[in-house]
Amino acid sequence: MDELTNKGVHAAVALQAANLCALNTYVLCGEILLLKQHVDSRTITTDSRTQNHRNR
Repeated sequence: MDELTNKGVHAAVALQAANLCALNTYVLCGEILLLKQHVDSRTITTDSRTQNHRNR
C-alpha cells in the first residue's frame, strides 16, 4: 500500500517539476530575446556613430 501511495506523490512532484521547467524555459527564452534586442540596438547605435564619424 505504501508503495502505491508514493507513486502517486512522485507523479504529482514530477508534474510540478515539468510545469516549473516549462515555465523557466519560457522565461529564459524571453530573457534571451530581450538580450538580443538590447545587443542589436547597441550595434545599430555603434554603427551609426561609426558612419557619422566617417562622414566628417
